[in-house]
Amino acid sequence: MLIPVLGFTRPGVLAFALYLGLHGILRWRHRRTDPLGAREVVHIVALGALATATGFAWQLIAAS
Repeated sequence: MLIPVLGFTRPGVLAFALYLGLHGILRWRHRRTDPLGAREVVHIVALGALATATGFAWQLIAAS
């Protein structure tokens, strides 16, 4: 996975998590014209959760 590497080497992984959330919302809104499979939903949610956890973990690491 590249998200932990991204989160611990570059700032902005929380912005990436926000992007994934907005992407998920947009895909959900257009699911009638562009089908949204369960596997894609799981990927979007899992990657967003991982990016969020990594972003906050880095803040905790940097604060100590």
